[in-house]
Amino acid sequence: MLGLWDSVGPPPPVVIDPPFLPSGSDVADMKLLWFFTNYTCSSFSVEGGAVRPVENVLRNDVVRMSLQAPFLRHTLLALAGLHQQTLHVDFDLCRALQHRANAFHDFRMAFESPRADMSDMFPAMLINSLLLTALTSQSFREWDSQDLYIINWMIIWRGIRIILDRIDKPTLANSGLQALFYRPLVDLKQAVVEIPANLLRMLHEIEVGEDDYPDAKIYFKTLKYLGSLYHHLRHRGFGAIMRLRIITWFTFLPGRFIDLARDKRPRALVIVAHYAAFLKLMGEVWWLKRVGDRALYDLCRFIDPKFFNLLQMPRAAQAMTDELSVARVILNDAEWVSRVPAGHHWDEQQESETRRLTWVNNEGREATLKEEGAVEDLEPVTTVPYPDV
Repeated sequence: MLGLWDSVGPPPPVVIDPPFLPSGSDVADMKLLWFFTNYTCSSFSVEGGAVRPVENVLRNDVVRMSLQAPFLRHTLLALAGLHQQTLHVDFDLCRALQHRANAFHDFRMAFESPRADMSDMFPAMLINSLLLTALTSQSFREWDSQDLYIINWMIIWRGIRIILDRIDKPTLANSGLQALFYRPLVDLKQAVVEIPANLLRMLHEIEVGEDDYPDAKIYFKTLKYLGSLYHHLRHRGFGAIMRLRIITWFTFLPGRFIDLARDKRPRALVIVAHYAAFLKLMGEVWWLKRVGDRALYDLCRFIDPKFFNLLQMPRAAQAMTDELSVARVILNDAEWVSRVPAGHHWDEQQESETRRLTWVNNEGREATLKEEGAVEDLEPVTTVPYPDV
């Protein structure tokens, strides 16, 4: 699944010029695409070694695919512009905003296309839905954007799963794109042990007749995935796989939980607030800067005061500014030390762990792309799974 790297460095070992853009594009667009292929594409990979397969897929396969899919091309160019803005280098704001608007407009048009068979467009749609999570993250850094934007972001992440559940898996396997969607394995039995006790009590206190009562199992399943973040952080520490666990967390969640968060159910928002604290461990990734801070700010202000006693950790994490302090608050352990240094430390262990990443199903178990088991929470693909952004 979409991974992470920092700013513009280190640059890729080989500078590759992108292919020529379609008619209607100009030199400025060519420069944006050049910036994407040489710098921005490094922002979406946890790989840190000399060989970076995911980065190569983005630089070559995805760029070529964008030449046939206007919505994907606009997304790549908008991301390059956003990256330049974040780095405070010269960039054309109006052009970047236009590409952003075109990316969403053309993507919606593709979803609403009357064509009976859209299967040939699904790979491009899948890649685009993945990259939109980065493009829309800018809203967290704009203080005039809507409150609780984290909920919209969850829905955008959900869009990846909706498309992924419908794409022909052998076709995806043959496309060479599957490495972009690898996720870490999740041991839910280990994860249960790490669920914070106060959140378990929150579920045990749900009474018959409450609105949340029919969804108690959904809450518990979501807490197990939250527990997997606690377990890895406590026992393995920082590192590439921890970052990938954090950023792919939404992709494992039951669709019903996303609905509960969208309905602003207090218990759902409390769980999201605990997750948002983990996002503060991602601050060195340019497109995730301040995402955790803004999410925590909104959630801690909005959640019903009746549940304030459950927000001690998120509130404490909100005040922390460095990764080690945030992690110690999350784990409630002032003496905790990570086995892996903070930041983008890379060694043989990191290399080995990232090379073992594979296709993982929504239960956190290893699977193959040829498996076509039952799919949970199916939704009509003709309905655009993206809010207005």
